[in-house]
Amino acid sequence: MLDFSESIKEYAPLSKEDAFKFIYENEALRECIRHNRMIFVDGYFVIADLKYFLNSCYNHIYAYLENIFARNIIQTLDSLESLL
Repeated sequence: MLDFSESIKEYAPLSKEDAFKFIYENEALRECIRHNRMIFVDGYFVIADLKYFLNSCYNHIYAYLENIFARNIIQTLDSLESLL
């Protein structure tokens, strides 16, 4: 049985600053981005495809709505507590 555990790589998102630095300092990366029509989304270089854009939008909208929902719950609890 093959063991792939050592070949699995974990990826960490880049900051915008690091991404621009890598692009500026690496001609091969610039060419790869240009040739493959890549964009920078949520810390990663991905192929410019609508599915990556929509996935990113979904994640941001979900986080925004989750934040609003949490704030509304806290405000509701505070209001209920003041009535007691």
